[in-house]
Amino acid sequence: MIKLKNITKHFQSFSIQSLNYTFENKLYQLQGDNGSGKSVLLKIIAGLDRNIKGEVVNTKKKYPILFLTDTGIGLPYVTINDNIKMDLVQTV
Repeated sequence: MIKLKNITKHFQSFSIQSLNYTFENKLYQLQGDNGSGKSVLLKIIAGLDRNIKGEVVNTKKKYPILFLTDTGIGLPYVTINDNIKMDLVQTV
């Protein structure tokens, strides 16, 4: 389970303010318009953006948080699921 506690991040065009949410142990889909903060939120959850106020709590520390983007990270000739599985094997 991942808990977001009072997450706040400001930008010129938008801000995330006092976001509280608990992600249970299941699959989620994040949708939104271009520039709405989807990647920002995922980077915060993955720990790639620590310039925030608030706290991200991963209660299952033995399971890594993976973040795949559409910018060509991973092997292009392999499915997203296989890229994730390979990354999980490498992090164990």
